[in-house]
This record gives sequence, C-alpha cells and structure tokens, in this order.
Amino acid sequence: MGVGISKVLPNLYVGGEEIIVMESYSFFAENNVTHVLSLCDSSVPDCLPLTKLHLNVVDSPDYDIAVHFPEVVDFIHSARTKNEGIFVHCKAGVSRSATVIIAYIMSALNLSTKASFEHVKRCRSKISPNDGFLRQLILFGREYSEELHKYLKEKYEYKDLLIMDKKYVKALERKCASNGTVSNDTKVPRRTEVSVGMSSKNED
Repeated sequence: MGVGISKVLPNLYVGGEEIIVMESYSFFAENNVTHVLSLCDSSVPDCLPLTKLHLNVVDSPDYDIAVHFPEVVDFIHSARTKNEGIFVHCKAGVSRSATVIIAYIMSALNLSTKASFEHVKRCRSKISPNDGFLRQLILFGREYSEELHKYLKEKYEYKDLLIMDKKYVKALERKCASNGTVSNDTKVPRRTEVSVGMSSKNED
C-alpha cells in the first residue's frame, strides 16, 4: 500500500485513499490544495469546498486508462497554472494515480515516458503501474503526448511554470544522484480538530 502523500511537483501531490478514510482534510488547507482528482471508487465528500473530478478507473492491464489522459491532464494543469494545489489519488497511490501523473508530466513538461516515470519514482518509490498501463504510457509518448503538450501551450500561458517544473525535476535528479534514493513521501496526519471542523463547517 502506498505510504502517505508524495509531492511530485510544486502544487502537485499524489497518494492513496488514506486521507479520505482517516478524514485528514486539514492537508488540503495546509498545502493550498483546491482540486482533487479521484481515480478509484472513493472520493472526498461533496461538503468540502474543492473542485473535484471523479473517474472510477479499474486497475487492470486491460483497462483503457489512456482514454482519460486529455481530460485529467487538462484538469491538473488548470489548477497548477492558477497556482493552486491538486491532489491525485487512487486506492493506494501506486498504479492508477501514478500512471496519470506520469502522463501529465510527459504532456506538461514534454518529457519522455522514461524520464517522467523516473521522476515520479524518485518522488514516490512505491509506484508500480500495471503492465497494461505502462504499455499505454509508452504508446502515448510515441504518438500523443507531444500533441497534448502543444495544446496546453496554446490554451495556457505557463512559461514560468514550465521553467520552474523543469528546475524542480533537475534538482531532484541531482539530489538523488549525490545522496541516493530520495522520497517526497509525507505521512498522512491523523484526524484532527482542524479537519473535523472543516468537514463540519461545510455540512451546514
């Protein structure tokens, strides 16, 4: 099972459903998270003031996850270009959410499948997209990611964000090369008075 929450890029976090099960919603306010992308059967409650996209993706090699790439990439990018945080999760933060995050990095930063996978692996060591998802990522890199990158450049003005992201990737790569494996995993906090208050406040 995925451990806690991992920062992949500025304002981009990936994890499992622990944050929902444990009702640790204070994480969102503390990290400027305004958007949540859910890729399994669980999602954050409607009472929370968040922009949500919920896709019940099946973690199976036969599932066509690539069909969702344009929608989820645009959803993630729309948050980040407004300097708002987004949390992407599936059940364990290992296969489905990792696949989507890799596809996003390929598209937004115009990086190869290999480079994108390696960056996410540095940030969250436990990622392991299933074989079918990996094949779809490879095909996406060969035929579609560059086209989606051009679309993002036309729709959003994000030159500064692109520069910042590439610096972030390079810095982490250098850090790992000098210090060994580095993980951006963060433990999910227990349910707190802040998170309870946030939930209760929005039930009124």
